[in-house]
Amino acid sequence: MTHHQITRSFLLILLGSMLAACGFAGGKLTLDFSAQQIQEAIAPKFPAENCPLPLTCIKLQNPKVTLVDGSDRLTMSFDTGVSLLGQPTTGTAVVSA
Repeated sequence: MTHHQITRSFLLILLGSMLAACGFAGGKLTLDFSAQQIQEAIAPKFPAENCPLPLTCIKLQNPKVTLVDGSDRLTMSFDTGVSLLGQPTTGTAVVSA
C-alpha cells in the first residue's frame, strides 16, 4: 500500500466515522464519537509501511487513540520502526491535533 493510499484511506475512515456520529445542536455541528470508535475504524489499516526514499522505510503499528474529557484534542500514538540505509531503529510517534 502506497503512502497516498494509506493517507487517503485513513482520512476517509476518519471522515466517515465523524459523519456517522454527527448531530446538530443549536445551529452548531457537533461530533460525538469515542476513542474506541476511532480506534476500531483505523485499526485495520495498521501496520502501515512507507518507503518514501531509496533505502528509507517507516513502519507505523499499534495505534492508540486518546481523547481527554473536556478537551477538543485528539492524540494518536504509534510504535514506529525506521530503517535508514539499512540501520533500523524503533521508537514512538505521537500526534496531537
